[in-house]
Amino acid sequence: MWVFHGNEDPTVPGQRLRNMVKGITDAGGYPKYTEYPGIGHGALTPTYNDPKVWDWLFAQEKK
Repeated sequence: MWVFHGNEDPTVPGQRLRNMVKGITDAGGYPKYTEYPGIGHGALTPTYNDPKVWDWLFAQEKK
């Protein structure tokens, strides 16, 4: 799981997502978390424009 968030999002507080990521980590998961500075609720644009995201996505395989 890779979670993306804009640190200026007025709709979803960043702490809510950070708590979710911590909960997953505490339960034994290995989520990635990226928080974009200066981005509001539109974190999808910088996410989809990042080639590293696509490399990571297509490297995933079901075990």
